[in-house]
Parts: sequence; structure tokens; C-alpha cells
Amino acid sequence: IVLIIGMPTALYIVQSETTSFKMALELCLDLLAATPSIIFGLFGFAFFARSLGLGYSILSGSLSLSIMILPFIIRIFVDILKESHLTYWNSAKTIGLSSYVYTFKILLPNKLPSLVSALILAWTKAMSETAVLLFTAGYATRWIESPLDSGRSLGVHIYELSMNISGGEQMANQSAFVLLSVTMIFIFIARIFLWSFKPWHKQIMH
Repeated sequence: IVLIIGMPTALYIVQSETTSFKMALELCLDLLAATPSIIFGLFGFAFFARSLGLGYSILSGSLSLSIMILPFIIRIFVDILKESHLTYWNSAKTIGLSSYVYTFKILLPNKLPSLVSALILAWTKAMSETAVLLFTAGYATRWIESPLDSGRSLGVHIYELSMNISGGEQMANQSAFVLLSVTMIFIFIARIFLWSFKPWHKQIMH
């Protein structure tokens, strides 16, 4: 969801001329990026859980997390793409390349490793979130069978053990260790992917 909405928005901001709409869009992104996560939790509960009838569910939580990290990831995408855009756009126009060819053959391939790293960073930010999921995904302690089931993330589980369960500090510490381990493993796998991706990326660029 973040990639589908965030990438076209970032490309629009980078490639379009400065207009009132663009300035307003950037201002909204900055305001949303600075908004506390609990506000996104309340919004997700009111809109996804109640208005759309999704209830306390993994789907409500996922959509709310997507909305929360969207302005964050768009701003990172803009910063990543802007550097290459300023460097290559004039040259691309000089040799008569269309905007489509320039975007998908030069700009995005040139910055693909950095964009993937940004997505990994956004994922880790979402994975550590608790407040949003308390309001949207719930905290049922059972295996989910569909995206419409309520579930409990590790972050919410740690919160519940620490705050609401008597003597749950040891289990909370163990759960925190699991959460950190999962995050480290995921980042390690992502790093291996990026390292193996570099030779292919260089070949494509040449």
C-alpha cells in the first residue's frame, strides 16, 4: 500500500513544477509526519474499524500503519529521487527521452537500492508500533485465520505483559528479545539481498 501510493506521490513532487497544490501537499506531508502515532490509531479506529466495518482486525491495523508511515516514506523517497533527478533530467531532455523512459529506465533503476533500504526502514518503524495497533488490531491472544481476525503483535504483547499482567515483566523481557531478534534477522536478510543486488544493479546501469 505504501509503495503503490507513496512512489507516484514522490515522483509527482520531484518532477512537477512548483504550484500551490504541490506546496500544500508538501505541507500536509510534513504535518502528518510530525503527528503522534496515537492520532493515527484513533483515526484508524474511527474510519477503518467503525465506518468501514472492519472492526478490530489485522486488516484495520495494517491499513492504519500504512497511513501512519506514508508521509514518512514519501519524504524519504523525495529526498532520494531529487538528487538524481537534478543530475540527469536536463541530460535526458537534451537527448529527447520521454518522461516515461527517463523515470523507469534511468531515475528509478539508479536509486533502486536506496529505495529498497527506505522501505526496510519504514517496515521497522511500523513493526515497533504499539499505539496504532491497540486501537485497530486489538490484542486477542490467538492465531489468526483471516485478515479480518483480531490479533496481537509482539509490541502490543510486550505492553500488555508489562502494564496489565501481574508478574509479567520476565515474559515481557523475553518477548522483547524475540522482537529484537526477529527485527535483526529481517534486517540481516535485507542486507544480504542488497549486497547480492548490487552486481545486477551495476550491470543494468551500464
